Amino acid sequence: MVGYSQVGSWTRDEWDYKRFLDILSESGLNYTRIFGIVPWFGGIMPWHKEADGRYDLMRFNERYWERLVDYVKYANDKGIIVHFSLFDRCGMTDSDGWPGHPFNSANNMNGIEAKRGWHRFTSEQFKEAQKDYVVRAAR
Repeated sequence: MVGYSQVGSWTRDEWDYKRFLDILSESGLNYTRIFGIVPWFGGIMPWHKEADGRYDLMRFNERYWERLVDYVKYANDKGIIVHFSLFDRCGMTDSDGWPGHPFNSANNMNGIEAKRGWHRFTSEQFKEAQKDYVVRAAR
């Protein structure tokens, strides 16, 4: 496998991921890696975002999942393997990611309190939100 990562660009409406995958294919590359939660990119997230800017971690954003499925199907049609990283250290630990992260209690309406750091399971509700996300991604 030889490829190039775009991490979170795929979550932004203005980014033409099909053109990106076309370029990979035309260049003889067959691998790309994307992240599932990319708060520093300003793109869509797996969860529904309320009008006040907070995420409802008990409701999914269907547009996100439709885009992900389309991305993976298009890549597959081009012979490209997609490495989908469910979680990343940067979003939970780096200063650029954590302020906008849905697991930051300031950014979700569910009262889910995650500690900044490498995904510390701080409550049953937080574990349930992560489990639901992983199960949906696996589907």
